[in-house]
Amino acid sequence: MKIGMASPRSNRRPPTRARGQDWLYGEGGLRAGWRLLSFAALVSALLAMNRLVLIKAEAAGVARDARFVGERLMIFVAFLLASWIMGRIEGRTLADYGLPWRLMFGRRFWQGVAIGFASLTLLLAILAAVGAFHFGEIVLRGAGPNQHILDEGPHRQHDLTSAHGKLTGSGAAS
Repeated sequence: MKIGMASPRSNRRPPTRARGQDWLYGEGGLRAGWRLLSFAALVSALLAMNRLVLIKAEAAGVARDARFVGERLMIFVAFLLASWIMGRIEGRTLADYGLPWRLMFGRRFWQGVAIGFASLTLLLAILAAVGAFHFGEIVLRGAGPNQHILDEGPHRQHDLTSAHGKLTGSGAAS
């Protein structure tokens, strides 16, 4: 190497992308905003497919409770699948996103279960103590504990309209 010549190391330029791709890619690959947009698009598409399944399940006469559980499960699977797909695109694993398989039901999981149960129990106890919540009656026979949800009688309609009037100020309060 001659004196005054640049070393081979300093002559290296970073690999260039095609002109116009700088807005799409950064040094770490796909830019964060595009990653988020891709994830949101994946989740939206998967949830739209889930909605179609739920509509068909309702038309087929599947029980409402089963549809509720199925919907929650499909939402979880949609987010999990979208995370897995984005991980494959980015060259990452689900563990990189905080979902390690080996630690799935480990100590921290059970700590979270205990803390969640204790906090909800405390919240319900406080609400019951101030009169904002009551556990209701134990139903041993009859239509079941959720019959009040299905009740569409005139008194139920009155309760809903009076509550709406109180909230909106339209004067329909009892």
